Amino acid sequence: MKKAIINKDIPKSCDHCRFGKKSSAFNLIICKFKGPVSEENFCSKYKYDPLKRIPKTTNSLPTFKAEDFTL
Repeated sequence: MKKAIINKDIPKSCDHCRFGKKSSAFNLIICKFKGPVSEENFCSKYKYDPLKRIPKTTNSLPTFKAEDFTL
């Protein structure tokens, strides 16, 4: 049985679609099928491309002093 590599909680958007390319002029995606569309849009041709998604940054770990570990 295959395990899912991709998180199913990622919302569909043309920003992550294999057929869309970011426009440098505006905040639009140039879709191969629909033409210029907004980033939040998606259509029936949507195919997720994991290489296009930029993961959220994680919080940095807190810094500790030696005094924090003394009893």
